[in-house]
Amino acid sequence: GMEVEEEEEWGRRSGPAPGPGRGEGSGGEAEEEEEESEYETDTDESEEEEEGQLLKPVFVPRTKRGTVAEREMQEKREASRQLIHEAALEQRKIETRNMVAEQVRREDDEGMLEPGSIGGGNDSDAGMPSDTDDADDPVVFASWRLREIQRVKRDVDARRAFDLDKAETERRRNLTDAERAAEDAALGKNAEKDKEKWRFMQKYYHKGAFYMDDETMDKNDVRKRSYGEATLEDKFDKQALPKVLQVKKFGFAGRTKYTHLADQDTTDWNNPWMQKSNLREKYDSKLSGVGDIDRAGRKRAPAKKR
Repeated sequence: GMEVEEEEEWGRRSGPAPGPGRGEGSGGEAEEEEEESEYETDTDESEEEEEGQLLKPVFVPRTKRGTVAEREMQEKREASRQLIHEAALEQRKIETRNMVAEQVRREDDEGMLEPGSIGGGNDSDAGMPSDTDDADDPVVFASWRLREIQRVKRDVDARRAFDLDKAETERRRNLTDAERAAEDAALGKNAEKDKEKWRFMQKYYHKGAFYMDDETMDKNDVRKRSYGEATLEDKFDKQALPKVLQVKKFGFAGRTKYTHLADQDTTDWNNPWMQKSNLREKYDSKLSGVGDIDRAGRKRAPAKKR
């Protein structure tokens, strides 16, 4: 009896032995997996059935399409509306013209319009100020005669100047190169003009290029005066000022840093390339663009046959 009690107590302590209970648990899990797989299978089949319910495409002729008919109907309504609007505008124009004509006719009948006033006649210049001179006035006639003589003289002078210029151009074309060069030298055409001597740090003023044609200027014309003369503060000798003051716009925010470009020149004038010599002149003569421009266009004389 003691041994049986010890075996039962040992069995209770060691836990339940593997038996049919554990097999039943595994069987329950298998059943749950089968149910889930069946649910998923049913869901997939239902989705396939829903996707498979597609409508059959049927061709609809153009004449039976609702969108085309609706668009055509809309276009017809727009066209009819436009025609009605244009007809209303035309009718309004006709009514306005009739109203204006009736008003003018009424005012004309009442004698409200005076001769020569705007609307008083059919002429397009009616109501405009008179621009005709009084032919009976001797002063007016004399001034007109003077203006006409000046106009004719101006036209004759312009024509004569054109003919003289054309003849001079033709004469110069017939000259040889040597004759043309001698004539230019006699006239001083190519002579170098004396350069104006400017003061230290003097301002430069350009006289401009407008209205500077020689045809309208004589010797004493004000446009031929010298624009290189010193004015205002340029009349004073700025070389006597301290070095710090020998700048433009001293004391202003826009003052310059340098006095002039000459004191910033770093050219070495003792370099042989900067000195005039026969070798230097020979080298410069072979450069392009430094020769006589007239000589470049001349035709070379054909070489004499030996």
